[in-house]
Amino acid sequence: MRALALILSLVLASVATADPSFDCAKATSDAEKYLCLNDDGPITGGGQQWLDRAMARVYAVAMLRSPRDMRVKLIADQRRFLRNRDACVKANGCRMDTMYRARLRELAHRLSAPDAFAVFKGVFGELQLSRLGDKASVSIWVSENGYACQFEADDILVDDGGAARFRDDENGCRVDVVPEGAAMRVKTELHCYCGAHASMEGVYVRER
Repeated sequence: MRALALILSLVLASVATADPSFDCAKATSDAEKYLCLNDDGPITGGGQQWLDRAMARVYAVAMLRSPRDMRVKLIADQRRFLRNRDACVKANGCRMDTMYRARLRELAHRLSAPDAFAVFKGVFGELQLSRLGDKASVSIWVSENGYACQFEADDILVDDGGAARFRDDENGCRVDVVPEGAAMRVKTELHCYCGAHASMEGVYVRER
């Protein structure tokens, strides 16, 4: 299980690096090099590495589940996305995270699996979820009262009720992402929290 949990504040800056889906030592394209060197997390406008890992998983499942004749279009669409991703690095004002989200939504629609990629908005932040079968990848960030907190985890087991429950008892961190109607409720325990001035806990409503 790959996971990252950080606490940021106005006086403490930190960089989130959990790696993209590919080996950065073998990065060749402009976008790959950019992804390897730039990932400040969604709080500061990044978080692309988490999105890239989610993309790799969802695309692989879409390829497996698509009929052979549909895979040709799937591959062509993915190559188009990668070309546009390269162009985005050189374009002023281009948001790579926006591109990733749009492509992930396309793939989720193709799979007829709304939680293959979904975004949920909370009062002070957002939750990104990529769930396929009994595994989920989660990204949560909040900014509240001048404090910010970010959490990322991949390969979280999903129980029969659809809840993704992250456990890192060695470091005293537990995060539950529990379905509540069309929304998700986040609960934290032990040391996996944002401190006294911010909280990841609460209800996050699905973005339409």
